[in-house]
Amino acid sequence: MNDVECKLDHLEDLVAGRAQWTCDERALYDDDVKLVGHKIDYLRDENLKLRDEKIKLLELTIIEQERNLHAERQPAMEALADMGRVILPSAQHYYRALFHPKYVRLSSSQNASSSASRPSTQQAQFANRVREFYNIDRSFCMVAGQIPSDRIGQHHSVKAAHLWDYRCRRALPAFLLASADIDDPRNGLPLCSDIEIAFDAGRVCFLYQPATRNVIFFVLDPDIMNKTASPSRSTVKDLHGTALQFSNERRPFIELLVYLAADSLAFASKKESKSANWLLPSELNQVRTFVDAAISSLDPDDRQPIATLIQEAGEL
Repeated sequence: MNDVECKLDHLEDLVAGRAQWTCDERALYDDDVKLVGHKIDYLRDENLKLRDEKIKLLELTIIEQERNLHAERQPAMEALADMGRVILPSAQHYYRALFHPKYVRLSSSQNASSSASRPSTQQAQFANRVREFYNIDRSFCMVAGQIPSDRIGQHHSVKAAHLWDYRCRRALPAFLLASADIDDPRNGLPLCSDIEIAFDAGRVCFLYQPATRNVIFFVLDPDIMNKTASPSRSTVKDLHGTALQFSNERRPFIELLVYLAADSLAFASKKESKSANWLLPSELNQVRTFVDAAISSLDPDDRQPIATLIQEAGEL
């Protein structure tokens, strides 16, 4: 090591505090000290730049690893998505008539029985079973809650509404249910008469949340938002987005709720109200998310028939 290097090393030690100054060194080496100080600052800056470059390189490496991992998982993810996500049916497809006649009124020659031919005693027995199943009284609506007795009359009441239309009971085996399950209490919900009418017309639907087991009342047609959901005092807008008021852990047939929600969504996506489309794109995506999550939560044996039925019924 030459004298210059020794001198620089000594000065670096002095500046860094690793050595003690003598009386004459500070004045003697003042210029050299400044030079070494500048060199130390330069090296410090270079070290910081190098550290930043290392951090950026590490970030790029992590991003690349995530991309590679995503590429490896993509086939499996797509397969899972194919199982969970469904193609929603066309609203006016003739094939829908077998499965859901609420929007397509059937002629006597088609494969369904007219609801008008259903004996009133059977409907009354069904209503009693539904109320007993959910442990509620005759004036309780699952959407609006308890209805005051003075609000119930001949034209407005709380009805035990069929989720799956009685005329289409022959299609229930396609959902791994028996035709006799048309009168199972899990195929019913006690609803205000105006809500039942809106449901039958496809203007509202029910969305199942697997994580909470809640069933959400969802309005599809904005034209009915400000109408009163008689016999309750609430408007349809007041009830939109609220969870049904179950008094126990019992729930309707989830597979039917899921299919009907998907079917109603497809119907709503084609409809227009007096002022605007029934649903905005963001709202359509929100409902699709509900439907996808509900289908994914079903057992594989239940999930596949429903997905197949929806796919066969039509396309978006």
